[in-house]
Amino acid sequence: IKRVTGSAPVDDVLPIALENPRSYRVLGRDDHLWLRILNLPAAFSARNYHGDAQLVISVSDELGYTAGTWQLQVVDGRMSVQRVEGQDPEAWLDCRELASLYLGTRSATQLAEAGLLDTATPQLLTVLDRLFAGRQAPYCQVDF
Repeated sequence: IKRVTGSAPVDDVLPIALENPRSYRVLGRDDHLWLRILNLPAAFSARNYHGDAQLVISVSDELGYTAGTWQLQVVDGRMSVQRVEGQDPEAWLDCRELASLYLGTRSATQLAEAGLLDTATPQLLTVLDRLFAGRQAPYCQVDF
C-alpha cells in the first residue's frame, strides 16, 4: 500500500483510475478556496455560462457589497448584470451561496435542498443549474 499525500480536488479521478478503488481513502478535508464577490456585475460578466436566460435575484450581504435585487441576463453564454428596483425577485440567496453558485462548487438544486436558496418556481433551479454548471469542481492547491 502506498500513501499519496497532499491536496486533491473533490472530483479527483485518481480513485476511479486505481486497479482497486476500494483501497483509496480520504483521510482529511480542508478548505483551500474562499470567495466573496465584491462587484457582482464585474464578476458575473467575467465567466461563461451555459444557455440563455433572464431572471431577477435578491442577494443578502451583511457587508453590503452585493446586497440588493439584480437582473441577470445571459445571451450566448455571456451575462450582463444590473441592479434593479421595484422588480419582484425570482430567487433569494445570501452572498455565501452566490459565491458557491458562481464557482460551481454547489448547484442551485443542492443549495435549495439545503435550505440556502429559495426560488419562485422549482423550474428555475433547472435553469440555474444549467447556467452555472462547470466542467470541473473549483480547486486551489495553494495555501494562503
